[in-house]
Amino acid sequence: MAVAVAALVGTSGCSGQGGAAPRNEVVESVEPTVGATSTIPDAGSTVSIGTQPALVDELPTVTTPTPTSLVIEDIDVAAAVTPVGVEDDGDMEVPAADRAGWYRFGPSPGAAGSAVLAAHVDDDGREGAFFRLGELRPGATVVVGHDDGSTQRFEVTETLQVAKADLASSGVFDRAGPARLALITCGGDFDREARSYRDNVVVLAVPEG
Repeated sequence: MAVAVAALVGTSGCSGQGGAAPRNEVVESVEPTVGATSTIPDAGSTVSIGTQPALVDELPTVTTPTPTSLVIEDIDVAAAVTPVGVEDDGDMEVPAADRAGWYRFGPSPGAAGSAVLAAHVDDDGREGAFFRLGELRPGATVVVGHDDGSTQRFEVTETLQVAKADLASSGVFDRAGPARLALITCGGDFDREARSYRDNVVVLAVPEG
């Protein structure tokens, strides 16, 4: 699954490329198409997230703590988190289907800016860690564990469905501003010819308290 960002990201497994548009552009909130994630495409399909961030050599290295676990009780997610970078084609790396990938060139969850965790909705006929991500609604709790033993709780504020071409300009990869968490996977219609979903499901959350 691949994701492309306005800061240099794409995620393999749901491919698509987004143009580099101004950051901080507001993405209109829409009801996610849950049906698009309720049926797994034929085995062998690719599920990537598409996003185009900045040039790799312009990406800063983020400081600790490093996120290591993710728990979302409302959708039965208990997944390990793996730091990920950028593929040669500019897409954000995405780990195995049962894991979430933390974009290590962006903020750590809880730090200022938008921390990004991406995961497969499905992969090779199997449900991915974010198979039910589109079901999350405002008020749900997301808990991120870090390698220093600390945890950060987040409250979901909105669930969006964004065309892959617009993800780069949505602001989800911003490295400045108030702390928030962006959870990203694929969604919308599945293009069987391209073996890719047309959209991304994005869940935004802010630190509790």
